[in-house]
Amino acid sequence: MVEDREQPEHIEGDDLPVQRGVIDDLEGDWARIALDDGQRLDWPRDHLPREAGAGMVVELTVHVPGAPGALTEEGAWEGTVEVSEGAICPHVVICLGRQRLRWPTVGRLAPDERVVVHLELDPEATRQRRKQVEDLVNDLFG
Repeated sequence: MVEDREQPEHIEGDDLPVQRGVIDDLEGDWARIALDDGQRLDWPRDHLPREAGAGMVVELTVHVPGAPGALTEEGAWEGTVEVSEGAICPHVVICLGRQRLRWPTVGRLAPDERVVVHLELDPEATRQRRKQVEDLVNDLFG
């Protein structure tokens, strides 16, 4: 059934909100991801890029299905917007399986809107974080 409401626009480039985090652990069929904002997310391993591993930095972005680049073979998980409070609330809630992910609001996402959450690895940020940990260990135990 087609609804008679304006569809959200795909937000390109730097206007697209990004959630950053790190793959904390790979356990069974799941990757445990610790997001920089304090949230934890269990991501299905079969939805990870093949080269993903513990300690790697990830970037999550949200796209509306049908937008350019919205669906990829790996690194994508389809979810649904549960809450959209616009200016009243600084985030929406995206349901991914049984989990709820708070997401910064940008653009217009309506309740029950289908979205795709993309996970991409950030090799440069991974190298930088590993170097920071190495430097810290050297400073402490040098």
